[in-house]
Amino acid sequence: MRPLLPLIVTTIIMASCTQDHAARRFDPLNGSEYAEKRIFSIEGADPKYPRPGFTYATSDLFYGVQVEYFAPDGKSYLWFRGNKRSVPGEWKVTQDGFARELCFRYGPNTRDAITGTRGGKWECRKMFTGDMSVVSFIPGDPFNLAKGTVPDMKLKRCQIPPPMKQMLYTNPCI
Repeated sequence: MRPLLPLIVTTIIMASCTQDHAARRFDPLNGSEYAEKRIFSIEGADPKYPRPGFTYATSDLFYGVQVEYFAPDGKSYLWFRGNKRSVPGEWKVTQDGFARELCFRYGPNTRDAITGTRGGKWECRKMFTGDMSVVSFIPGDPFNLAKGTVPDMKLKRCQIPPPMKQMLYTNPCI
């Protein structure tokens, strides 16, 4: 069974990539479409990601949609689905050889919802131009995440909350 696993995974991924090309054009969401649309990762969303003073929606297979405000003072405020308050943290961009890394540090009383890893230590990941996980961004802190609150709406796994807009997409949110 083990030798078949890569073939099965590849088949599932390839099957999810067969989309109508007409659906790939710019398709912004408005509030009424919020509950009806699925979001997709995009290529080249913001070549300056992460910008201080901006709020970003990111999406990936494991975490779904997350919204985070990157304050100019190096603080960050994460809205993760199911949380009743934003999660305060810190962010920075470092250089590791030729690659840039985006690093976060959340409090020691936090826990990664997927890996179970406790917070308190810097965790970094390699960044690429126009990070593929960014699905939308907007100037400022429209959700008041820096105040420790989250909006009175559920953050859905594959939907962007208004007033953020869906951008060009290439890969489905699985």
